[in-house]
Amino acid sequence: MRRAIAGRFSFTQRVAETISLDRMSKLRIEILLFSAATLLFSCSKSDPQFPGYKVATGDAAAFIINSAVSCGARSRLTNNAPRLDAEWRYKADQDGVQIFLLGGDRFAQVKTLLSGAFGPPAIAAQTNQDKHISMVSYAAPAVGAAIQLLREQNPKGGFYTQIVIVRAGAF
Repeated sequence: MRRAIAGRFSFTQRVAETISLDRMSKLRIEILLFSAATLLFSCSKSDPQFPGYKVATGDAAAFIINSAVSCGARSRLTNNAPRLDAEWRYKADQDGVQIFLLGGDRFAQVKTLLSGAFGPPAIAAQTNQDKHISMVSYAAPAVGAAIQLLREQNPKGGFYTQIVIVRAGAF
């Protein structure tokens, strides 16, 4: 740690000497560099609706498949997974990962993705009282991890899609 701090100060000294700055300007550069580094490394996105969950955006299909594979699932897909651009929240631990896809109902898209990657579900689609499919499950023996796909009602209106992936040894 001291080397890194000493290295940073020697760097700012070299910069200041190169451009002939006075002592006060050198101090300002050091404060600016320290503040920028602190801001860069201490910021993380969070969502008050999902406290403790990390925020992510991009290709949710790749994230879901990679998360399942890291939990021991055996995917039949190589690099041909369809792209699913979305925003999601996730929380992972040693037993698995929980993912919430936001921005609307993505249940059908994720069900197609999971069926393509892991085959047909072990527990067939279940419907709720509104005749919407609300849950599909893939079992650990056939897939390598338990994967559950759910359609959830958002308290603020609309739906979101939840994926729960559990390592085979965790249950």
